[in-house]
Amino acid sequence: MAKFQFKMDTVLRLRENLEEQKKNEFGRAIAELDRQKEKLNALIKERERMIQEFHEAVKNRIDSRKSDRYNKYIKLLDKKIEDQLIAVKKCEKIVDECRQELIDATKEKKKLEKLKEKQFQQYLIEEKREEQKVTDELVSYQTFAKGI
Repeated sequence: MAKFQFKMDTVLRLRENLEEQKKNEFGRAIAELDRQKEKLNALIKERERMIQEFHEAVKNRIDSRKSDRYNKYIKLLDKKIEDQLIAVKKCEKIVDECRQELIDATKEKKKLEKLKEKQFQQYLIEEKREEQKVTDELVSYQTFAKGI
């Protein structure tokens, strides 16, 4: 009985490695997206804290220079939040691209796995036929030998 040999085994291994690489890239992209979202949340919290602090200072009658500093800092935080929102959107786009690449790589690998399984099933059928042929030859030889 000959050993089953899938002719595209090297291609299948390459597809498996590519899929693993895409999984790693996807994981890194998600981690970066999480980091960017954390930065965004920290900026939003800082802005809320500064607004609250500004309202408290206004109640206590602050001078105009201090009020201007609060306003400038809050505007600066608004700009940083805008920039961070753009960074988050970019990361989300990268995550979506990585997800699609991973899906494509997985599909390609599964196609080859199905092809390998079909070829293996065909191999088993051929092996069974060969065994049956040998068995039939033995039976017919024994029958022939008994007749002599």
